[in-house]
Amino acid sequence: MRALIPALAGLSVLAACSQSQTPDIPGDWTVVEAESMLTFDSVKNGDIDETHEISGITGFSDAYGTIRIELAMDSVESYIDIRNERMREHLFQTTEHPIAVVSAAYDLAALEDLEIGASRGIELPFSLSLRGVPLDLVAQVWVTRLEADRVRVESAEPVQVHALALELMDGIDTLQELAGLDSIARQVPVSFVIEFARN
Repeated sequence: MRALIPALAGLSVLAACSQSQTPDIPGDWTVVEAESMLTFDSVKNGDIDETHEISGITGFSDAYGTIRIELAMDSVESYIDIRNERMREHLFQTTEHPIAVVSAAYDLAALEDLEIGASRGIELPFSLSLRGVPLDLVAQVWVTRLEADRVRVESAEPVQVHALALELMDGIDTLQELAGLDSIARQVPVSFVIEFARN
């Protein structure tokens, strides 16, 4: 994922230009879940880097540029079953907080002059709410017009998220203790790719 969201989607076309009403936009857009993903890296014991994925990404952008991306935190995949279970229980607390939400605004009318196959780089402010804790972030993204009615939004560089800002420090401490690790990095780079199809 050179990795929308909002992700954490978006990934997501998550937010940049305006929320002004634009009645000339021909319809709403829906996230293509099968083509959307968010990844984040964790570093343990100082130099062991591992990549994890969240694939349960849904959402929409309406005709007025309001964007909402939902991340199903139970879909976290670390490729180790016991670690998946521990992250869901102790870090993301998915029983109480199954969904993280990314919200933003993007004027889809701005894509009408973009050639098929062409990309545009933009700075994309967005808001992430994880376990009910809100955090404002900014992503540098590439928006690519794949087809007349299909666009891809992907991070041009990882978004750096600190565990303290999302009140995840206790959860990371618990994971570190359970795994018997010397350390787990508290700053996490997050990347994403989100595809939207016009309805």
